[in-house]
Amino acid sequence: LRTEWNETNERLGLASSFTFFGMLLGSIFWGFTSDRFGRRPSFMMTTLIAAVFGLISSLSGTVWTLVACRFCQGFGLGGNLAVDFSLFMEFVPTKQRGSMTTLLTIFSAAGSMTTA
Repeated sequence: LRTEWNETNERLGLASSFTFFGMLLGSIFWGFTSDRFGRRPSFMMTTLIAAVFGLISSLSGTVWTLVACRFCQGFGLGGNLAVDFSLFMEFVPTKQRGSMTTLLTIFSAAGSMTTA
C-alpha cells in the first residue's frame, strides 16, 4: 500500500493505531450495552460490525478510508472480545471456570503471537 498509495509508513501505521483505539472504546461501550440488552445480541452486533468493516477496509482506496474502517472494525472487535469472554463463561460449570479461563487466555495469547 505504501507504494500503491504513495503513503508514508507513519500514515499507514495510523490504521493499526486506530484499530486499537476502536477496540478500547468498543470494549467499554459493548460491556455496558451487553449488561443492559444481553450478551447474545451484543455478541451478534459486534461480530457483524467487525466483519462488515473488515470487508469494507479491504476495499479502501485511501489511507483515511482505511483508518476510518479499521477504527470501526476495532470498535466491533473490542466489544466482541469483552462480550464473548463473559458469554463463554456463562456456559462453563463453576468448578471448571478457572481452568477454562486459563485455556481461553492461553489460546488468545498464542494467536496474538502467531499473527505478530
